[in-house]
Amino acid sequence: MVLVQLFVVALPEEFFFRGYLQTILRRKYRLQVAIPIASLLFAFSHSVIALQWWHFAIFFPALVFGWLREKTGGLVAPILFHALSNVAVFWIGSVY
Repeated sequence: MVLVQLFVVALPEEFFFRGYLQTILRRKYRLQVAIPIASLLFAFSHSVIALQWWHFAIFFPALVFGWLREKTGGLVAPILFHALSNVAVFWIGSVY
C-alpha cells in the first residue's frame, strides 16, 4: 500500500500540483497567494466525481505540501509526506 501511495498517487499529484502548477503560480504571485491557490485546486481535484464534506479538509495538508516544496526547493519531501499522510488516513479509517 505504501508503494502504491508513493508511486501511483503522491508522485504524479505532487509533480503536477507542486512541481508544475505551484511553480507557475509562484512566478506570477507572491508565495502567500501561490500556495493557497495550488492547494485549493488540489482539493477541488479530489471532488471531480462527487463532492464529499471531507474533501475540504484536503486543503490543509496541501498547504503543508506546498510549504515543503518551497522550504526544501524540491519535491521529495512533499511526495513522502503526501504518501505517508494518505497511508495514515487509510489506516485510521480502517481502525474506526
